[in-house]
Amino acid sequence: SQRNGQTRSREVVSSPEDLATGQFRARWGFLAICAAIMLAFAFHFRHPLASRYYSAGKTLQNLHEPLAALPWYDKAIRVDGDNAEYYEACGKIFFELGQQAPHADKWYRMAIPEFERAIALNANQPAYSYELGWAQAAVNSVPDALRSFEQAIKKDPHTAFYYEQAGAYYLSLNALEPALKHFQDAV
Repeated sequence: SQRNGQTRSREVVSSPEDLATGQFRARWGFLAICAAIMLAFAFHFRHPLASRYYSAGKTLQNLHEPLAALPWYDKAIRVDGDNAEYYEACGKIFFELGQQAPHADKWYRMAIPEFERAIALNANQPAYSYELGWAQAAVNSVPDALRSFEQAIKKDPHTAFYYEQAGAYYLSLNALEPALKHFQDAV
């Protein structure tokens, strides 16, 4: 190249064999650095990309288009499978479809593993246990539902809502004493 009237040459350091054949081989160190940079970019942009997918799904869900929202939640989970909110959102859609669509049992059964994954990722969130409890109740899994409601209460004993929901479920089972106890605890 030429700059300010001076001629400069750039040399590529290579082996004599490469110079003789006119070929250039990339060095492994250079390739390793490029791969590390690409991985760093992939991990850096993973969370914002998953968040955008989740937001698109949430928008569609708020517009009462649950089936259109599911692929967006699925994309968010594929990009960032460590976020419990994404699994909860899928579980809520399946539960909602169970309330509206034929073959409700199928939809409720699809919601259960989504809520279980959310609990596995964030065991301290009582809402996941509460939602799991209603999905289990919908498929007549009474012992599991009662256990899930009690877990929600155990995780947040100061929130009356969870006591009320457990009381309502006990009442639906005609178990008056436990229902009354939970309603009293809510007050």
